[in-house]
Amino acid sequence: MIDERAARRPEFVEGRRVYLSDHNCWSLPIRDPAVIDPEYDALLIAVSQAEDRNGALFAELGLTIHLLTRNYQLRPSDLDELLRFGPDDDALSVLQRDVHLLVLASFGGFDRQPECSGVEPSKPPGVSRGWSFGWLGFRRAVHSRVLTPTQTPVT
Repeated sequence: MIDERAARRPEFVEGRRVYLSDHNCWSLPIRDPAVIDPEYDALLIAVSQAEDRNGALFAELGLTIHLLTRNYQLRPSDLDELLRFGPDDDALSVLQRDVHLLVLASFGGFDRQPECSGVEPSKPPGVSRGWSFGWLGFRRAVHSRVLTPTQTPVT
């Protein structure tokens, strides 16, 4: 189990609190319009230019990973643990909704409600699966550049 407070970087920025697969709240920094931030902007553009919902989810996963690693000292295995959900775990849909709301807020001030609002996900037992295909599969897909958003690699 990863301790959210202990994993914080010295430059940690409080932002939108979201539930991850450990069912704890983690902070994703909200885009500050007063600061030039080309990495954040490029990831927001990738979400906005996605061809379909699968593409948007894929881009939002990339944004989530970027924001987590901006705020926390996390290894790839930590990200895999935090973004791997059980087959009946509603925490995945809660996280996807909250990340989508963060994107909307970044584009125009929609829904700036505070951390971990909404329904707390339940903790069902089950075999783990990733956000579509888990962090390590995402990393392989990005580096290989052979995956389309609708394909799922074997992890």
